[in-house]
Amino acid sequence: MIFFTSDQHFGHVNIIKYTGRPFGWSEDGAYACSVHIRDEYNSVVSDDLVFHLGDYSLLKPAERDTYVPLVSSLKGHKVLITGNHDRESKSFY
Repeated sequence: MIFFTSDQHFGHVNIIKYTGRPFGWSEDGAYACSVHIRDEYNSVVSDDLVFHLGDYSLLKPAERDTYVPLVSSLKGHKVLITGNHDRESKSFY
């Protein structure tokens, strides 16, 4: 199958506040939110083609060790089309 998704905002603390996501507004909350998104994604995607249409993350180089294992565990064959929050995403993708 082919899937399209966008605006995961992995590692973006403020997106919790802006969108009302049900996680604490903190680094721990952002990580918990990212784990939840990954788990939901992996419950649907297997060996599929997935286009990520921007705003994949707002990660900074200092967060690399925390988030690379998480986003690397996303299933499927992924294509990233960068959005305005994806300054560092290519290095994590």
